[in-house]
Amino acid sequence: METAEQLQAKITAAHQRYRQEEARTVQLLQDVEQAKERQRMRDELERIEGTIQARKDLNSYHESFKADLEVDFVDSGDHNPDFGPCHVAPRPVTPLRAGGEAVDCSQQVVKGEYEWRIQGMSWLVSALTQDDRIYICSNDFDVGDAEFDLIYNPTGGQVGTSGTVSTQKGSLAIRHREPCGITFRYRVFVKEASGDFTQWGASGDECHPYWQHEDKAFGPDVQTVRNSSVPERTIGVFGLSHRELLQSKWVQRDSLTVKVLLEVRPGREVYASKQNIHPSVVVPPATLDTNLLSLLHSGRHSDVTFLIEGERVKAHSLILSARSEVFDRQFTCGMRESVSKEVLVEDFDITTFKTLLKFLYTDDLTDIEESVKSMNTCGVASSDSSHDNTSVTTSRIALIQNLMAVSHKYQVTRLQLWCEQRLCDCISAHDVCSILCEAHLYEAKQLEQACLAFIKQNMGIVVATPAFGSLAADWPEVMLKINIFIAGISDSCAAHAIKAEENTRKKRQMQTSIDGAEIEGAKRKRDD
Repeated sequence: METAEQLQAKITAAHQRYRQEEARTVQLLQDVEQAKERQRMRDELERIEGTIQARKDLNSYHESFKADLEVDFVDSGDHNPDFGPCHVAPRPVTPLRAGGEAVDCSQQVVKGEYEWRIQGMSWLVSALTQDDRIYICSNDFDVGDAEFDLIYNPTGGQVGTSGTVSTQKGSLAIRHREPCGITFRYRVFVKEASGDFTQWGASGDECHPYWQHEDKAFGPDVQTVRNSSVPERTIGVFGLSHRELLQSKWVQRDSLTVKVLLEVRPGREVYASKQNIHPSVVVPPATLDTNLLSLLHSGRHSDVTFLIEGERVKAHSLILSARSEVFDRQFTCGMRESVSKEVLVEDFDITTFKTLLKFLYTDDLTDIEESVKSMNTCGVASSDSSHDNTSVTTSRIALIQNLMAVSHKYQVTRLQLWCEQRLCDCISAHDVCSILCEAHLYEAKQLEQACLAFIKQNMGIVVATPAFGSLAADWPEVMLKINIFIAGISDSCAAHAIKAEENTRKKRQMQTSIDGAEIEGAKRKRDD
């Protein structure tokens, strides 16, 4: 058995070996950094060599073009010895003809749009520090033959190319990922509390056909800064620091949503489209939706009438059947409406139903968007208990809920999903319970998950509202969903609880029917 002195000697030797390995780690890290710097310098040298080669190719083209011009001038000018010093070679005269030639410089332009949402903005700086990174970037996306991504640096540091002399700095930027030239235009938009996108900064118009670097950055606040200097302009989205941005209207539910519109022109020559300019033919825009809407408004050739709130609304069963399976069954499967061609609508107001008909005839959400926007700003999802929805907000949410109800009944999926998306933007402590009940009733799963996540995040505020207090009595199945979500368990794990709730609800409905029948029987006996 080893003595205490022997064990202490081994401990001392082990400490010494550890210090040696620790020093070796420091040395290896220094070697790695030096290797990284050498690799960066090799990459920079390679890019510079590529730029030099591209410039050589361009110069060779100019030399060749210059030589061609000189040859053409000698062959046809007054220096040709065949004609002497004072004569010019006669050129054949071509009869003048009507016509022309058009050059379309935008013919090859490709347009694209990309939306990026950064969730957990308040955690971003900590996450980057933990991962030893300085910025976050989106997935790559293509517009035409060019590859881009979006990048956000909360400190306003590097976002693009970097060298020994200067670095591209900014906050939110578009990066061209490829080591080749780029010619494009861009606009950057940021989503605000109302759900609308607002343009940040001026539109960009970039033309860099010989910029042979990868990860070139462009954006409203992007600027090239010498490594020993400070930026000349303010860096930040709408001039805000990251901390200020978190408290602004641009960050909702701890998320920042941006959208970029790009127009990219591939690196090709402008080809002349040789065609007669006169006469020009202008192709008018499509008018199908306008024509169909005119039929709806005028009632011409209509064969079905809806009776709503005492008003008669004429429509066309063929169009409605083509757009909705519910209408198709109603008008073609021997139901009463298929014979009478009159439909009594009692569960929706006339404004909501007319909006549905207009969408079915046009498949256009623009007018609906405008109607919703005209009702002022939507309720903001906020943990601030003082933020109460106004009557305007309540009316706006009610309008969208009515549209979701009517689109669900008639199985108009596109309109229902639009309503679901808009209600996701309208979640607040005041309205989350009513919106959640609507989502449950109409099987809007994404909206339901958004409401449950909001309730869990703002539980202390939501439970104090009257709407939450009445959930247990009015919507026990919704209350059960809230409890399951907050507990963090799946529906499969809570299957027994869900089944028990369903059985209880069925018994309650059956008892209600029995009680109603008994009351009706007692009334008949009294009448007799």
